[in-house]
Amino acid sequence: MKNTVDMEKADRKSVVALRIAEKARPLFAGHPPDIQGAAICDLIAIYLAGHIVPKNPEQTAKAREVVLQTMVRTVRELIPYMEQVYIKPKLEGWNEQRGDGW
Repeated sequence: MKNTVDMEKADRKSVVALRIAEKARPLFAGHPPDIQGAAICDLIAIYLAGHIVPKNPEQTAKAREVVLQTMVRTVRELIPYMEQVYIKPKLEGWNEQRGDGW
């Protein structure tokens, strides 16, 4: 039963996260990649800064590193899906124009 409850909680958190992401996407749309990247870096830095082990800078640094590595791994896992859903549909016809099959 605990696993079911944990999965339900995880699913609810995923839904909330997806809703937030959907609301944020329009803020990034139309801006060049360097501006988008800078804004994302700023948000990630704020997020990581909030991971603090009080009065223990060494543990704080370790905790932040674990969170950052988890985030990077998750982003890498999401790239193929995001490419299929958000990028490739916008490029339909583009690969034929290029002639390289991408």
